[in-house]
Amino acid sequence: MARKSTLALAIIAIVGWTFWLIASTYPATLEDKIDSLEAELNSVKGAYNKLLEENSKLVEENSLLKEENSKLKEDYAKLNQNYSRLKVMYKDLTLEFEKLKDFKSKYERLRSEYKQLKVNYSKLSALRDDYKKLKEEYEKLEEILRKGEAIATSAEWVSEDKRLKITSELVPVFWFGELDRYKVRVTVTNIGNEPLEKVWIFIFPYIGDELCEWSSYYHLATVENLYMGESYTHEFDYLPKEITSYKVLALPGVS
Repeated sequence: MARKSTLALAIIAIVGWTFWLIASTYPATLEDKIDSLEAELNSVKGAYNKLLEENSKLVEENSLLKEENSKLKEDYAKLNQNYSRLKVMYKDLTLEFEKLKDFKSKYERLRSEYKQLKVNYSKLSALRDDYKKLKEEYEKLEEILRKGEAIATSAEWVSEDKRLKITSELVPVFWFGELDRYKVRVTVTNIGNEPLEKVWIFIFPYIGDELCEWSSYYHLATVENLYMGESYTHEFDYLPKEITSYKVLALPGVS
């Protein structure tokens, strides 16, 4: 209200000053002066009305700004509250992350142990398979021994599974013209259609019906990776001169 009064006084002052300036500078008739003053007054009224409109707009904008400011305060309060909650959540997540790092370390260790167990288990499975095969071959060997099939001083035959051809030869060894011992030369040949990972060669020397003292060091030989058509020869040395017969057995196996 005070602003409107001030504005009215300003307008009256401007009108008075204008009237005085016209009267002192440009002599004219009273009617012309009145017309001029009315025109000036109308112009001032128009400016005043524009000022009132602008003032009304400013008041309305100020009201809107107050509402927006109030909303911003509410939003800030919510954001501040959310920020406090997020700080607590961040602290909790930090603790969980530390636990997760410890869990990851344990997981990697257990994963490594699990891989090693899988490797050990696969080896154990292979050993079980090898044991089963060797057991079957051993049972066949026992059956052969029970039959008492001795190999002559020079012989050739094919294994039961048709994968090996075996030849053996009894060779006497003399020392100063006297018989000192025997050795047996055994040759195995892969006659199958696939490589043999390993071949076991056994010899069993006999004196009469009794098997001589048997040792895997002297009476067992192995050959690995025997390919198709390939042969391998091994000599079993230091067989006693008292032997009366011997048996040879060749078995394909695995490493």
